[in-house]
Amino acid sequence: MDQTLRGWIGHHGDVEFHQVVLLTVHKSRIRKLESARHLRPYLVHRFAPGMYAVDPRKLDEIKDTLEEAGFHPSTELSAYPGSGEQMEARERLLQLVAEAREASEDPLARAQAADTVPEDLHSVPGTRTDRSGQKKRRKKLPPRVSPREARLIVNKTINAGQSLDVLYLARDGKRVTCAVSPERLAVTPAGDEVMVARDTKKKELRTYKLSQIERLRIIE
Repeated sequence: MDQTLRGWIGHHGDVEFHQVVLLTVHKSRIRKLESARHLRPYLVHRFAPGMYAVDPRKLDEIKDTLEEAGFHPSTELSAYPGSGEQMEARERLLQLVAEAREASEDPLARAQAADTVPEDLHSVPGTRTDRSGQKKRRKKLPPRVSPREARLIVNKTINAGQSLDVLYLARDGKRVTCAVSPERLAVTPAGDEVMVARDTKKKELRTYKLSQIERLRIIE
């Protein structure tokens, strides 16, 4: 079996290393960079919006072309791990990854998946479970939010010392409602932006991916 796998993989192995330089651009300039025809030949691979691999042998040429197109490329090459400034650059890179993932989500599919919650299910009229004739007060769900909106709300809540009502898509695919007190925003090594918050009922400190928060409301 091992020999068959080696023959199938060949001499390259099942793990490969690629000699490239990673080029990142601020999200506000992504469209301009990707629409510049004279820059396209230098983009060896597009990992995500705003993140590209370029040929390290052509760095000087790429910088000149970027300046001609109205960009202001950095004069230094960030290395990891490194000094404090380079670690900050790494955090910015992880933030860019998180935003790229957020931008690549299908908002329509997300909305359709999030709409089916137990509170929204109704019985078929005429069946034994139909209680349409009875008045039933239902707790209104928090408004739906995008990861970007969730980030703004969480920041506002942290600064004001407030709590949040959250509808969250858990790892097991179940939707969970809870009240939390946010403490900070963070980025995981995998590039996921998360809210670090304390569950006000269970008194436990937990992390919530912003991309998994479907509904959010500040508790007044």
